[in-house]
Amino acid sequence: MRASIALLTALLAAPAPALAGCVSAWSSKEYKSIGEVQGEVRARHGGARIIHVKLCGSGADAIIRVVIDTGRDIKTISLPAKR
Repeated sequence: MRASIALLTALLAAPAPALAGCVSAWSSKEYKSIGEVQGEVRARHGGARIIHVKLCGSGADAIIRVVIDTGRDIKTISLPAKR
């Protein structure tokens, strides 16, 4: 158990690899706001804790990548960026 906690701690502390065309700040005029993203994550994954959020791509093809902690595991989910 200690080894898994240590490994999880190391993975969370390590910087995530940069994804091409991803940003951590954007205008909510064109894309979903952080509040909207939080609402979708809560609706789909209950009490999951959001660890990291990025907007990847642009225009109609843009997605929002969210790293969440479900209490059991760490997952990366993708949501459409447009409303």
